[in-house]
Amino acid sequence: MPKIFDVELTRLRVAKAADNAIAGKGISAVTMIDIASAAGVTTGMITHYLESK
Repeated sequence: MPKIFDVELTRLRVAKAADNAIAGKGISAVTMIDIASAAGVTTGMITHYLESK
């Protein structure tokens, strides 16, 4: 059986991880891999759930 994800919860988790990563490294140094790792998701999941990077 496939996993069921709460889309809004996933978006919120990624947004919070992005906020923390940007605060820690700065906007010019943070990567999608940093954000994905902090959120516990893959970079593909970020591009799937968020229309704009």
